[in-house]
Amino acid sequence: MRIEWNSINELKAIRLMMTVFIEAEAGSFKKRRYDEETLKLLGYSMTRKRYPYPYGFIPGTRTDDGDAVDSYVITKTPLKAGQAYECEPAGLLEMIEGDETDHKVLSVPAGETAAMDETLKRELEEFILEIFKRYPDAHVRIGRLLPKEAALRHIEENRVG
Repeated sequence: MRIEWNSINELKAIRLMMTVFIEAEAGSFKKRRYDEETLKLLGYSMTRKRYPYPYGFIPGTRTDDGDAVDSYVITKTPLKAGQAYECEPAGLLEMIEGDETDHKVLSVPAGETAAMDETLKRELEEFILEIFKRYPDAHVRIGRLLPKEAALRHIEENRVG
């Protein structure tokens, strides 16, 4: 679905729901890997630090690196790995891995809200940088925390079909 808007105020009013398929549960060291087309479990990897929030991908999207758009679901509600949840984009965390952008959509479950602030940015940045310590040749940089409108654009730009 292509989103049309005539002003930033119209864009801010949009409550676009999307599906996020969870690969890692909050509090877990385990990230499961799924085929992003069939959702078949392919395996898992262990992290050095517990996931602060459920983490997954947005089916029906594809970024320049060939993977679906990633999403952290900012919630205290337990979300199970291997399940899909209806969420709303709430922000976008800029992330650069090497020469490629690998931005993370920050979403909230339908009906919930969360503060998109510097405290959240620092928490996610600390987690991401700790995860990448395992890969000494990977150069990761965390950029700005952008508003919902940037997340909507990022999803739309990477929508398949």
